[in-house]
Amino acid sequence: MGLAAPAAADHTHTRSGCVPRHHAGGIVCPQGRVFRPVLAAACHGLPAGLPASAGGGGAAERRFRSDRQDTRAARPGTAELVTTTLPLVDASTGYRIVPARALLPELPADVSAIVFHERTPVGRTIRVCAVGDTGLSGQVGRTASKLGYGALLRDIAPLLQSAAATFANLEGTLMEHPGGPALFAAPPEAAAALRQSGVTVAHLANNHVYDFGPSGLASTLAAAAGASLLALGAGSDAAASQRLVRTDCGGVGVGWLGCGRTLLPQGAGARFWEFDEQALLGAIRKARPSVDVLIASVHIGFMYLDYPHPDHRAMAQRCAAAGADIVLMHHPHVLQGIETTPDGKIVCYSLGNFLFDWKEGLITNQVMVQEQNEGAVFVFDLDRSGVARAAAVPTRSDESCCVRWASGDRGSAILERLLRISRHLGGDYAAAFWRQRSERNTKHVLRMLRFYIVHGEWGSVWRMFTKVRRHHLRMLAHWALASLRPRGSKDSHAATS
Repeated sequence: MGLAAPAAADHTHTRSGCVPRHHAGGIVCPQGRVFRPVLAAACHGLPAGLPASAGGGGAAERRFRSDRQDTRAARPGTAELVTTTLPLVDASTGYRIVPARALLPELPADVSAIVFHERTPVGRTIRVCAVGDTGLSGQVGRTASKLGYGALLRDIAPLLQSAAATFANLEGTLMEHPGGPALFAAPPEAAAALRQSGVTVAHLANNHVYDFGPSGLASTLAAAAGASLLALGAGSDAAASQRLVRTDCGGVGVGWLGCGRTLLPQGAGARFWEFDEQALLGAIRKARPSVDVLIASVHIGFMYLDYPHPDHRAMAQRCAAAGADIVLMHHPHVLQGIETTPDGKIVCYSLGNFLFDWKEGLITNQVMVQEQNEGAVFVFDLDRSGVARAAAVPTRSDESCCVRWASGDRGSAILERLLRISRHLGGDYAAAFWRQRSERNTKHVLRMLRFYIVHGEWGSVWRMFTKVRRHHLRMLAHWALASLRPRGSKDSHAATS
């Protein structure tokens, strides 16, 4: 069955209506499509999970691969390029690669999508889209000043606008003249531009929304309200920040809960919902009877890693078990894997970057640069029983930070990586997570520490040291040993099972 568009209906919040329903009538499969070896091999049934050793046949699946150069290399026993036909089905996860036009006819012919859940809809369906980290400052703001905000999402906006609701994690503050270095700060009018591009739900509970304190958060809330953006995870006080946000449409009741792990102290006034698992689980259980579909959004994780912390994965699964139909996680700035439970619950461990200047910040992190400029639009077709279909369409950011559809080989590589790291979640990936965290995050933290020392920001230095735990010392030792390896030695980012 092809992916069906959502049913026609009047939207109960800010949309004038939902897009008309149509039937795809089957998938037209382009012939001669070239896919890279891992994707082609995965879709022809290599073993699921992580093998017990790194030797022997099927070596393509006996390693974790983390950088783009590695994923493009030929594998033993496979051709460098494999010519095949869509759709492709991964034997271990059941995920499928299909033409993106099965989602929306207006999408380019050379764009593909990954479908990670599909069942027969029950009654009418509506569509919800979700995108990852969205910042309106830095190079994004400079491009908007030069070309207009509309240029940033011109290619992607039609899909976002067609949905009953579109979610984005708004990474930053919206306020006039913030004072000092205006990192992660944009003018309030940027909210209206985001709304015009199709975004309706803005997650605010993240580590940058409080960069300018409660006044900055209050300004962001006012800008969102003025643009008819629904603020998720923040409000005028603590109670308001934890409220259930509704985006009902077409007879389908959709509720949203949002929070973020920041460890930032908050004062009086506007508040965001600081992550507390028990509070979140309680809110999920309380909201569950009042909606048909419940979506939980959590800003959490470690940056520039292929995999979620095992504890965060377990937390997300508990959210699904408590009643969340979809769990959206963000903060790592790169895409991480997707899991679907047997009863059709969806967990996206990191939505990656969407509209974001990867260079913005006190220091520039050169880790996974290409992946930081790649993302996806996650598309969920919902009915009153939950998620009928779930898919992702790959995107990329160009040098001006305009978001484009990732077509051809670039899009195939993004889907290849997403499929591969999703499959690894079914095995024992913990060793790979800790290795990547040691080798990638440690260097970033040390560079931040050096920046604070050079600039005499001793309060920041002290706060960093108060957070040091025993496992951080182990990470430092692992990073130091990895740094001593000669160039050209075995890829330190690859993990063997």
